[in-house]
Amino acid sequence: MKNVLPFCKNIVKKMVLLAMILPVFLDMYAQSIPPDRPPEEWKGITADFITADKLNHIYLVKGSTVYKFPFVAHQAPHDLSRSLSYTYFSAGNITSIDVSNPMKIMLFYQESGVIVFLDDHLSPVSSPLVLTEQQMPSISLATYTSDSKIWLYDFVNNDMIQLDHYLKPTQRVHYRFESFNPIQFKEIYGRQLMLQDTGRGLYLFDTFGTYNKTLPVISRFPVLAAGHSFYYLKENELYVYNDLTLKEEHFSLPVPGVIQCLNIQNSWVFLTEKGSIFVW
Repeated sequence: MKNVLPFCKNIVKKMVLLAMILPVFLDMYAQSIPPDRPPEEWKGITADFITADKLNHIYLVKGSTVYKFPFVAHQAPHDLSRSLSYTYFSAGNITSIDVSNPMKIMLFYQESGVIVFLDDHLSPVSSPLVLTEQQMPSISLATYTSDSKIWLYDFVNNDMIQLDHYLKPTQRVHYRFESFNPIQFKEIYGRQLMLQDTGRGLYLFDTFGTYNKTLPVISRFPVLAAGHSFYYLKENELYVYNDLTLKEEHFSLPVPGVIQCLNIQNSWVFLTEKGSIFVW
C-alpha cells in the first residue's frame, strides 16, 4: 500500500501537467496548416468588413447596414435580403461591431459618436447611446467586455474610458504613448484588453486598464486573436504568433489583396480590398 500511494500521486501530477500543457500545444498548432483545397468566392456578396460570433454566425457590414446569417462550409449565401439585417442611417457608417456576446451585439459609429445594442435578431434592445451627450466627442474605438462594461478610446486625449452597466463613466486612464494610432480595441483571453497600433504592435492592458506589455505583432490590418494565438496579415501572407511559446509561422494566401481574415468551422474566410469574400 505504501508503494501504491507514491505511484498514484505521480500519475496525478503527470495528468495535471498534461492538462496545463495540452491547451497551449493545441492553441499553437490550431489552424496553422493551410487547407488542401482551392478557395471559393461568394459571388455577388461584398462587405466593408466582416466578423463572426462563437455560435458560427457571419456578420457583414456595408456602410450603415449589418447583415447576419449562419455560416455553412462550402455553401455561399445567395441573397442577403433573406438574412437578418439592421440599418441606422442617421448615425452614419458603422465603424465597428462587437459580437463577443451574440445575445447583446454592440455597434459603434465614430462619425456620430453613437453606440447601439442589438439582440440576436438584430433588433435594438435600448435607445442609442450618444457619446457627445456624455461630453465625449472624440471617441475613435469602442469594445464591449465579458463583465458587461463598455471601454472607449479617446484619440484626442489618449485616454481609455470605462462605462458601467448604466452607461456612466466610471474610470478614465491616461497614457502617453508616442505616435499612438490604434485601429482596433478588443477584449482577449480572459478580460484583458488589447489596443492594436499599426506601427508598434498590440498593447495589452488588464481589466482595470493598467498597461501590461506590447506584443510584436505589426500589421496595418485588423489582427485576429484566438486564445494565445494572434493571426495577422502582411504582404498577402497570414502570420501566426503565439505569445506563450513566442513562436511564429506564416504561409501564403490563395487570393490577392486580403485585408481581413476569420476562422470558423475549420475554414478561413478572407475579405479582399475590393470587398470580395472568399472561403478557404
